[in-house]
Amino acid sequence: MATVENIDPRKSGGRGRAAPGTPIGGGIEKSRLPLAEAWHLPGYIYESPELFALEKDKIYMKDWLAVARAEEIAAPGDFMTFEIVGEPIVVSRHKDGQLYAYYNSCAHRGVAVAAGRGNAAKFTCPYHAWTYDLSGKLLGAGFMDNVEGFDPETCRLRPVKLDVWEGWVFVNFDERAAPLAEFVAEFAGAFGRFGQGRFKLTGKMESTFDCNWKLINENFVDLYHFQTLHPTTLVNWPKPGSYPWTPMRHGGYATFYENNMPVLDSLRPLGPAPWLPDEIKAKPMFGGAGFLTPNFTTFVRPYSIAQIIVWPLGPNRTHLCQYITVPENYFDLAPDLMDRVKELHELMTIITEEDRPMIESLQKRVGTRGFKPGRLSTGEFLVHHYINDYLERMFGA
Repeated sequence: MATVENIDPRKSGGRGRAAPGTPIGGGIEKSRLPLAEAWHLPGYIYESPELFALEKDKIYMKDWLAVARAEEIAAPGDFMTFEIVGEPIVVSRHKDGQLYAYYNSCAHRGVAVAAGRGNAAKFTCPYHAWTYDLSGKLLGAGFMDNVEGFDPETCRLRPVKLDVWEGWVFVNFDERAAPLAEFVAEFAGAFGRFGQGRFKLTGKMESTFDCNWKLINENFVDLYHFQTLHPTTLVNWPKPGSYPWTPMRHGGYATFYENNMPVLDSLRPLGPAPWLPDEIKAKPMFGGAGFLTPNFTTFVRPYSIAQIIVWPLGPNRTHLCQYITVPENYFDLAPDLMDRVKELHELMTIITEEDRPMIESLQKRVGTRGFKPGRLSTGEFLVHHYINDYLERMFGA
């Protein structure tokens, strides 16, 4: 049985640290109670290396993961490399226009065949010069002609499952995974009507936090802190008690509301996306938000969509990629489009930096002897939903 080395709230009065040899999953009972009776999670959930390894196996190696916008890899030869919970991959577009994903690991000795992003006709391993095309097929391998049993036709970069939904490139490490369409069906039922594939990228912002990935996901659904921490950036936001929402599996949700975001005033004259349903176009202040397991958050408006992907780098380090997209027709309507979205880009960065000190402060304290989980408030109903579906997935019923 897997254990954590220094934590068990049951043996420490709810604090972050305790005797070694404790089974992973200890001390979560109070978090699984109904909201009015529930407590936040014990500290080790956010700092245990053993639990992080288990999360990789049970979640990140099983789920479909959004990694990029298809438009970021639009031309034949375009490629991007990723390190997903320690697993290196390449996503590339072959000359036939098809997207492929495979491990960034030469079939000979395992050296990376690509770095960063760019455009290439082929990949050449820098160690022994084995070469591959953009689908991962082996093109050449020196001094292998007389190697018994070696078949260059079947030797290739190890493939990773790939599919596209509404302009988003998804990958999956599980060869037995259900199709992407099945994985996103519930989420698509709520957000498919926005036609995200017809929105185009205006900018991508990246940042790294010194905290556990789940703390960031919890923060995104924590309506309780909006009025305290974001009074001038998230203005006129609905109060937690008036928030309509629909739960989805694995902690996912969808919520739709109306509120005025002044930062969108420069885009409103361009009109809502013309393909949106009439009931949305008739509501200039319409907005919505949702979460798709394990790390994809979306904030939708008739004029712009913001998406955030959260990448775990370790138990206490996380990378964020924030995307801002607008309806594709805006690029023809507004020669000054990038000036119009500048304030929106800046707002996303400001909100992120308002959150940073709070989340990183929490991370520093979850492993201390003085940390004791507090009660969940009724304003944290989405946090309660998220952590309970996480616990169900990790530890069962």
